[in-house]
Amino acid sequence: RLIRDEHKQRGSSTMSELIIFQPRTTINWRNKLQELINNVGDNKWAEVIARIQSHPQEVCVQGPHGQTALHLSCCRYPPTPVIRAILDAAPGITALPNGDGETSLHLALGSASASEEVQLLLIQDSLEAIFKVDNNGDTPLHLAVISGASRRVLLTLIQFNPLAVLQPNHNSRTPFDNLRRSYVHATTLEDIICSSTESPDEFFFRDDWNKALLFLLSAASLIYGFTLPLNNPLEESNNNDCLARMELCHYISPFRSSYKCVPLHIATWINCPRSVTKTLTTWYPDQCLAVDSFGNTPLCLAASAPLWNYTGDFVDELDDPEEEDDDDCELQKDESVVQILLSANPSAASIPNARNGRLPLALALEAGKPFDTALFPIIQAYPQAIEIRDTATHLYPFMMAAVAAAASDDDDEESTLNTVFQLLLMQPQLVTTTTTSSSKRSLSLATCGRNSRRKY
Repeated sequence: RLIRDEHKQRGSSTMSELIIFQPRTTINWRNKLQELINNVGDNKWAEVIARIQSHPQEVCVQGPHGQTALHLSCCRYPPTPVIRAILDAAPGITALPNGDGETSLHLALGSASASEEVQLLLIQDSLEAIFKVDNNGDTPLHLAVISGASRRVLLTLIQFNPLAVLQPNHNSRTPFDNLRRSYVHATTLEDIICSSTESPDEFFFRDDWNKALLFLLSAASLIYGFTLPLNNPLEESNNNDCLARMELCHYISPFRSSYKCVPLHIATWINCPRSVTKTLTTWYPDQCLAVDSFGNTPLCLAASAPLWNYTGDFVDELDDPEEEDDDDCELQKDESVVQILLSANPSAASIPNARNGRLPLALALEAGKPFDTALFPIIQAYPQAIEIRDTATHLYPFMMAAVAAAASDDDDEESTLNTVFQLLLMQPQLVTTTTTSSSKRSLSLATCGRNSRRKY
């Protein structure tokens, strides 16, 4: 309205004249600043800074595909003074998305086309940009992991947005899923812990395992509220071996005792890569039978954990060397968490919860776990479990499966009925025993009823 009134005073009568004078922030061509950045050379960044200082209004203009001067700069490994000049001219511009939903932070992290100093500068400019997702559902943390960003950058992103660690994109992959896993090929524990002298392979093993522990412990402390015993245990100076062995504490309320567990308990419960669980069971086997404050072994937690949408391990040239047998790699990736734990220590299948006495088989049935990858491995490791009544429901395993089948959706009905059938095939005499017991109980109740019947 103010622009229209101003033009009326100037005598402008047509809308075309009004449009010319209206400010525009989106154009279909590159302005002078964007042209300079697009054609920049090693010696021309000074011209870019001069243009920013003389025409700061051009910084916020979005050209083709919604790109700003900051978007274009972040794709060309810019010097830190250039980014400072842009941010001084337009604070908060880092959170502005382009046509693909990408912020400048996405571009700086995703293609490794910016220095660590520039990446941290963009994070400090706009915390809002850390929470932005692009058209693929990727957060900046997704792209930082894929491009191999430094531990310092990853830790900064996680501290400001810890939920992003387990946030899936449109392909159901979390940043945790995108971590490289070269450490699965380590042959000794020393290959993945800090050492004074190391080969290039050992460096990658250690660095990748370091980041995996960072994500695991960050999820435990920042998302689930666990308190870590060290002042700042996620700093790079700490030894991986100490991090993998530390005891985690969770103070549930000021009136109850704290909950304590080991890293393997966390890895079996949250939606983390199975390679992390595999590595912990391989090099820290004592944790397989560790009991948390609620009486759970890691297998008890894995049996009762939610049914996560497993997307498979991320594979690159470090995760899948040419000398490895592809068939073996596929078999390892298809292992469930329950199978991984039982491979490390089959005796865990016979250890019930120390507080309520519930066996892992009963917990897995209650959670609706699949027969092939969870129930059958537990039964193989401890066959007597199918003859033991659950301490909470007082039902045999096949009865618990039947209850789950009755309450399941139509989509799951076939799999739950198959579970009932498989359990009955293993111990068909349980049906006779249960039926006989029920008949005797019914006869006893009927007899009591006749004896207590009053005549009128």
